[in-house]
Amino acid sequence: MEGILTKLGQRPKIVFVNNTLGSGGAERVICNMANYWSRAGAEVAILTFMDEPSFYPLDSDVKHVGAVLAEPSGNPIKGLQQNLRRVKWLRNQFKTRQPDVVISFIHKNNVTSILAARGLRIPVVVSERNDPFSESLPQFWQKLRLLTYPKASKIVLQTERSRAFFPPEIQRNCVVIPNPILPQNLPRHARPGPKTVLAVGRLVDQKGFDLLLRAFAKIASAHPDWKLVVFGEGNRRSVLEAMVAKLNLTVQVSLPGRTNTPAQEMTDCDLYVMSSRYEGFPNALAEAMACGAPCVSFDCPNGPGEIIRDGIDGRLVPAEEIDALAETMDLLMRDDATRVSLGLAARSVSDRFGVSQVMGMWEDVIVKLQ
Repeated sequence: MEGILTKLGQRPKIVFVNNTLGSGGAERVICNMANYWSRAGAEVAILTFMDEPSFYPLDSDVKHVGAVLAEPSGNPIKGLQQNLRRVKWLRNQFKTRQPDVVISFIHKNNVTSILAARGLRIPVVVSERNDPFSESLPQFWQKLRLLTYPKASKIVLQTERSRAFFPPEIQRNCVVIPNPILPQNLPRHARPGPKTVLAVGRLVDQKGFDLLLRAFAKIASAHPDWKLVVFGEGNRRSVLEAMVAKLNLTVQVSLPGRTNTPAQEMTDCDLYVMSSRYEGFPNALAEAMACGAPCVSFDCPNGPGEIIRDGIDGRLVPAEEIDALAETMDLLMRDDATRVSLGLAARSVSDRFGVSQVMGMWEDVIVKLQ
């Protein structure tokens, strides 16, 4: 816990930048990192363009400063004006706080942070949080990213595959750092009633819950004592609810919205499934494994294949192959012993991507910038 103080020899000032502190994976990582460094003695602030409370717990010493600069712009002119206001607001915050380092998450915020810090001699570390090959980004922002990223002090990626997306000038300044995974020590419970297949994530196309519903529909009648629960919220809710009805799954499938206790849900589930079309470094999958849940995942671009060791601590199936997912789920739902074995082995993910190990990688990056 004293690593960053020892390396910098002072009480460092660290500022994070993100659009929001909502219920997403990037937001969870920011909160975990902020709490870790605050407890180690650093002065930590999080700047967001939305003035809303954090979905995840923040220690009292972590300052969260929100602005009202995230509303939809409606047209390009208003969009430009809005982004200029963001740059100005961030620049004023940087001047006031004089941080030792700024850490920005997600492409648009990264561009804005780099522009806001120009000429201030403040190191800016930017982090891509998804698969750049698969994630849609307007052409304007793509060009701005290519223009501004060479000015970043360091670019943090979550996987080696992401590095190849960028031109050589940017690749040379990239470093790969996975997400820190908090150990989970919650005891597993054998809950009465139906067994549970669990999934957690935003209800958006990327997460592939439509694929999961179609896979579950193929095997649901063979497992009347099982239910599928998908926690999350997003713009595909109405589509997914319609699919549940069309596939005659209303008795066995529920979409209860967000959960404030994901670790407890993961600890108590009987099988965890990730059905994403693409990922960066999927927090939810790693956290489910840390909770001892037996996991199966599409081997989608980036992430799952670097977390799950197939057949040892989880199962991987070919990306977007619904029949393969249904078959693997069916086998695991029938085999209590294999689920127990996979779940026990899965907890080692907390050692492979442990907090002290990953945060040490971040600290090494920061120290070299001073």
